[in-house]
Formats: sequence, C-alpha cells, structure tokens
Amino acid sequence: MKDTNKDHTWTFFRYEGVVQVVLNSAEDLRHLRDLDLKLWMALTMPVKGTTIDPLTTTAIDKDKDGRIHRDEILDALEWTSGVIRDPALLVKSGNTIPLADITDPKLLASAEDALRRMGKADATEITFEEARSAAEAFAKTAYNGDGVVLPDVFGDAAGPKALAEAAIAVAADAAPKDRCGAPGVNKAALADFRAKAQAMLDWLASSAASAAAPLDLAATAKAAAAVHAVEGKVEDYFTRCRLADFDAKAVDPLNRSAADYQAVAGNVLASGTPELAAFPLAAVAPDKPLPLVRHVNPAWAAALSAFLTNAARPLLGDDELVEITEEQWRAVKAAIAPYEAHEKSKPAGPIGGYDADTLRKLLSEDDAKAVEKAIDEDASFAPQAEIVDNVEKLLRFRRDLPTVLQNFVSFVPFYAGEKAIFQTGVLYIDGRCCELCIDVVDDGKHGTMAPLSGFYLAYCDLKKADGATKKIVAAITDGDCDNLMVGRNGLFIDHKGVTWDASVSKIVAAPVSIREAFWAPYKKLVRLIEDQINKRASAADAAANAKIEAGAATAVDSTAGAAAPAAPAPAPDQPKKIDLGTIALIGTAIGGVSALIAGFLKTLFGLGWWIPLGVLGVLLLISGPSMLLAALKLKRRNLAPLLDANGWAINTRARINIPFASHLTPLATLPAGTVPTVSNPFERKGRRRVIVIRRILIGIVLLAIAGTVAYYLGAYNWVRDKLRRESPETAAAVEEVVDKAAETVQDVVEDAEATAQQAVENASDAVKDAAEASAPTEAAPEAPAAPAAD
Repeated sequence: MKDTNKDHTWTFFRYEGVVQVVLNSAEDLRHLRDLDLKLWMALTMPVKGTTIDPLTTTAIDKDKDGRIHRDEILDALEWTSGVIRDPALLVKSGNTIPLADITDPKLLASAEDALRRMGKADATEITFEEARSAAEAFAKTAYNGDGVVLPDVFGDAAGPKALAEAAIAVAADAAPKDRCGAPGVNKAALADFRAKAQAMLDWLASSAASAAAPLDLAATAKAAAAVHAVEGKVEDYFTRCRLADFDAKAVDPLNRSAADYQAVAGNVLASGTPELAAFPLAAVAPDKPLPLVRHVNPAWAAALSAFLTNAARPLLGDDELVEITEEQWRAVKAAIAPYEAHEKSKPAGPIGGYDADTLRKLLSEDDAKAVEKAIDEDASFAPQAEIVDNVEKLLRFRRDLPTVLQNFVSFVPFYAGEKAIFQTGVLYIDGRCCELCIDVVDDGKHGTMAPLSGFYLAYCDLKKADGATKKIVAAITDGDCDNLMVGRNGLFIDHKGVTWDASVSKIVAAPVSIREAFWAPYKKLVRLIEDQINKRASAADAAANAKIEAGAATAVDSTAGAAAPAAPAPAPDQPKKIDLGTIALIGTAIGGVSALIAGFLKTLFGLGWWIPLGVLGVLLLISGPSMLLAALKLKRRNLAPLLDANGWAINTRARINIPFASHLTPLATLPAGTVPTVSNPFERKGRRRVIVIRRILIGIVLLAIAGTVAYYLGAYNWVRDKLRRESPETAAAVEEVVDKAAETVQDVVEDAEATAQQAVENASDAVKDAAEASAPTEAAPEAPAAPAAD
C-alpha cells in the first residue's frame, strides 16, 4: 500500500486495521517531518523502561523531561543526517561508521585523533566502542572542559589544593561532579564555600568577644550539654512536685506503685535498664528540692552527677551543693540562655567544624585566584569536549536511532515477530514462555489502564542475586490459566541475559485462547460436580460425627446413672408429609428427562451418514457460546493501554490477533523424535491391568461406533454387493451375521427403552410408598411402667 504526498511516496502495511508506515530508505528519513502526525504509531515514549541504552534516550531527550517527543526524534535524526554523507546508514542499526562518511571536519579530526591515540592510525572506520573509550579517556584528563576541577590538579600547591578539598567537603553531596564522576569544585561551589567560611569566621569572632558565656567557652559548652542531658526529666520532677503540692491525694499516683516495681523486679537490673529510666528522678513530695547525689533514680545518677559538677555548682557558685530547688534550676537555665541563643546562630553544616585560624588560611585571596584560574582553564577545553562527546553521540545514534525510529514511527519489528524495545525480557512460568513482558513504571496507572487492554496479565515482582528488585507485567496469550495464581514462582531473563527470580503478585483475568474457551463449559461442569460431592461428603461426615458423639454421650450417661430411673424418651419427630402433587411432578420430570434422552438418541442415530456432523453440532452447541464470546474478546486485545501506563502515547489501536498472540506465548512441546517412557516404578499394583482393560473397552466402544456409522453410510451394502459378485457363499454368511447383529441391536434398544420406562414406574411407586409410609398412624397405648425395685 502506497501513499503519495507533495514530494515523496510512502509505503505502508496494514495489520488488524492499523496502517503503519515502513521506513526502508534514506528518502523516507529525509521526508519524515512531512509525514502526517496522525499516521505515527507513537507520539511520545519514556526515557526509561525500554531496551534502548538510557544514555541514548537521555541524549535524544533535549528538554530533559523524561519523555521523548516527536520533535526530539526528528531533531536527533536531522543532526545525525547532517554530519554524515549517507543517511541510509540510519535505516538499519550498525556499530561502525566509515571515516569517509563523516562530513563534519571537527568530528572527523576528533575521530582520527582518537584512533591514532589507540594505535589505529590506519583505520578506515570507527566503532562505537572506540568512540566510547576515547570519551572516557578524555574525561579522565586534568582539564576536560566541564568547568569542574579536582584537587589533584594543583599538585604540590598546598593552599589551592586545601581550598578545593575544603570546598568539596563543605558542599558534601551537593558538590559538582567532574566528567569522570568524581566530586570536584566549580566557580559556584568555590563562591559558596567562601561565603560560608566568612560567616563562620565572623561568628567565631563575635563568640570570642561576647559576654554571652557565663564561664569560659569550653566550660560553658560542658554546662549546656549537662543541662540538656537532664532537662526533660528535671522538668518532669518539679512538675510532679507542684502537682503533689496542689493535692496531697496525687502523691501516691505520681510516685510509682508497688505493682510497677514488681513488674521489673524479676528482671536483671542495671543502671541503663529502660524500664528504670522511665521512673521519676527521685521520690515526689510537695515543694521538695531535687537531690543530686543520694536518693536518686539509678538510671539517671551519672547524668545528675555530671549536671552537678559541670553546671549546678559552677553556675550557682556553691561547691557544697548536693540538691537544687526549682528556683535554682531556673537560675541555671537562665545563666546559659544567652550562650544557647548565640549557639543557635552558628552556621550549620560541615563548616562548623573549622577553627578560626584554618578559615583565615582558606580565605586567602591568592589561593582563591589559583583555583579560579584552574577552573577557567578547564572550561577552555569545552569545545574540544563537545566534539569528543559528539563523536560518541554520532556512533550512539548510528547504533540505536534506527531501532528507536522503527519502534516509534511504527511497530513494524514487533508485528514482524522481532523484539520491540518495550519487550524487556521473557518470563518462564507454568510450562510456557511469555515474550510480551513490559517493565512496570507506574503501579497506579497500570491499575487503571491494564483491564482496558483485554489481556490476561500476570504482574510479577522480580529479584536479582545482588538484591536489585523491579516489577514487570507479562501478557499470557496462549494455553490455559488453571494453574496460574498469585504466589506462583517463575524465572525472568531480561534483554541483557540477566536472570531474575519472579513471583506473581497480581493477576488481571481475561480470556486466553479459543482452546481454553472450548473446554471451559466441561471444566465448569466437573468443578460443579466436585463441589456437590464435597458438600455431600462434608454433610455426611458431619452427620456421622454427630451420631458418634450422641452415642458416646448416651453410653456415658447410662454408665453414670445406672441406678437412676431412666428419663422418658422424647417423642420422635413426625416425618413431613409429601404432597401428591409433588409426587406427580417428580414422576413427570423423570419421564420428561427420559423422553428427552430417548428423543435425542433417536434423532442422532436417525441422521445416517450425517452422524459425525451431528456430534460436531452437539459439541458446538455446548462450547460454541463460550468460544464465540472468547473470540470476540480476544480480537479486541489492545497493547496501547499497557504502553500508555508506562508513559508512552500510542496514537492508534495496537491490536493483536489470535495467531500472533499464540506466537507471543510459546507452550512447552517435546522435541521432535522424542519417545516418552511408559514405565512407572511407583505405579500401584494392578494399575497396569486396569489400564489395559480400560483401553480394550474403549477400543470396543470405538469399533462399535465406527461400525454403526459405516452401516448408516452404506458401507455394508457396498461390501455385500461386491461379495455377491465375487463370492456368493461368503456374501450369504455375512448377510446372516449382519442380520443377527441388527436384531441384537434392535433388541438392546427395545430393552433399554423398556428398562427406562420401568425405572420411571419404579421411581413413581417408590415415591408413593414413601408418602403412604409417612402418613400418621394411630399411636399404640403406652405400656404401664414397671414398679421400681426395692
């Protein structure tokens, strides 16, 4: 199918009503911008979640929004076509570019220089691996054009090197990365460090001259730390004391009860036992000072001792102090309050670990100028770095861009039976290989979009040996799913050949195949019969257990109360009467069913040589509706919702027909020429004899059916006529045998009809007898009770 626009004739192919363009020439690529956007298979695709190298998709994604749009695809195509002589190189993927096909002089010179450095000056083409190696080697040079320098650049220059190292340390995770991947320093990081260093230096200067510290700085820092260590528990203690002063009845509850001590008394106790740390610092009483040496909670004794030594005595000026009141506690906190306020203004982060002398050295103007000069020199190599990067990008686009085009503009590779870029691996589970496996990027979107696809989907959690995890969704498109369930384990092999353990975490049910739909009614019938058998067996088992329990209880009661007079037995329940109308209805139903079966058999055998078609019609009558419904649903299967859930924007229906779906899920088959063994060392005794007898009976039945069909098809008349011509005696003997067989079959049919009629009459009589037996009869007079023994 072809379509001609202004300047170019396009070739299309149709699949399941979807028209897709075929890109098979350089002219197709040159005019791709003129192709109507409505004819593109996709409008956007994600940077991640495909088999394409993420570095390639990131290079195509110019606006870095994580999605590749049509214009970005076209820009990448046009840039690549503009630096090579023959755009036909982009029709099919390849790993090399001839040097003669590179038209950009700078790119050509860079490629030749890279080959020369590798000792391949005579090479006539460059590969992607060679371009990648050249880019990595350039990235490891001292000046690689990214405006980020490493401390090693300064060699023995201690000042600039120390400044660069300090800037990297203070920036921590925010430090800029050099092209080689190591953290470095650029002008922004240098300016940020100098600003933080000056702020810290100013803070240290104000701290030394400030009167905020009641003691010297080191002693005040110790005092503040000691106060903070016990602050919460001291506040708790004085609050309890005020509450006890408010109401004397609160004293006992505020102190721990004997039950609380009993709860911990059985444990091995130590000063660090968590249960003890939750108790108050000391016994609570109204207006009681807090003891700091004796009569304190053992879990807090060390912290209170440090508070006494480092804070209470120095700040209150009392070397004999052994306890403090609430007023003294407030005074201690007030004494260190200015120091704490000043500490809060200290610059945050790693810069706080530098002293004043070190900061003054790091703020040297000469060292800063040396670092800035190195950064400028590194940035001067940016044009050369861009050329080296473009050589790698050219080879990267040469390798991956044709595949992206073939899986973006159209899905020709996918529908041709090849691997598409969204097929990230294969899942082996339940005797099948699922080739349509897609990475799950957004669980929420998949939960909404997945049911719209019409596929039977198995979501799997994957785990690799190194601990890496991810999630995929696999489409089951052939076989049956009777043995698939949440929790089933399988094996996933990704497109790189890496093996993952797979476990089914979620299933979205849908029809799988016509074959499954054919057997579905029979499987439902079998399950229904099994359910009924299980219910009947459970009911019978419950009734038997009830009888056993009743019998045991009766035996125990008779043994325990042998001397006691027996209690009168309860009157038996009167059986329910059966209505005569019900009897008639049951008889009519049995007769109707028998007549239906007889009529069906009579009609079937009356078809003559059309019997096979009649049998086929019966099968279609049973399985036909299920197969038709499944076929309609299978025909509507659409790949687009699954891809849209991953960030694609599919521009049309991506339908998958039934034959192609079976190709996506190959089932297990024995290799050609395989002869399976029939011996079973664990077969039950006598099982082989049963199997042989069953096969003989099946053979006899099949022969009888074949003979009947042959008779109705006229095979007997043909044989008889032929025998009459060639051997009249044999023909007469055959006719006699056939006549006797026909009489025997007729007798069997008549006997079967009579037996069925007799069964109906017997059933009706049995129902009537049951009804008469259930009618109430006149109760016999009770016998007088025997006199009790003395």
